[in-house]
Amino acid sequence: MKYSLEFLSRETDINKVLGRVNDAKAARTYRNNSANFLFVSLWDKWGSALVEKLKKKYTQEDGKRTLYIVNSFDMPHSFLIFNTTISPSLVKLGDRRAMSIDRLPLIYSELGL
Repeated sequence: MKYSLEFLSRETDINKVLGRVNDAKAARTYRNNSANFLFVSLWDKWGSALVEKLKKKYTQEDGKRTLYIVNSFDMPHSFLIFNTTISPSLVKLGDRRAMSIDRLPLIYSELGL
């Protein structure tokens, strides 16, 4: 699956995405009412390498699904929303459930790298 990358830089950006996922009217408008968040720390060598590989493989307008990338420097409080304590972590929101993946090989597999 191809992803388009969107780098979030403000707390309000993540709230807008979460509001769209939870909105019943938006659920009828968007066929797949889900969201994928990648929480990374830019000081972590594994997180930085993962972001660089994503940039090389996917452009910002590449795919049908959006991968929202949240870094710990710009948005430290956003890590508390999903109780994320390990970096990198991939949080996938689907119908009425959230799944968090914090094992690096599984993150690479989920993102097609």
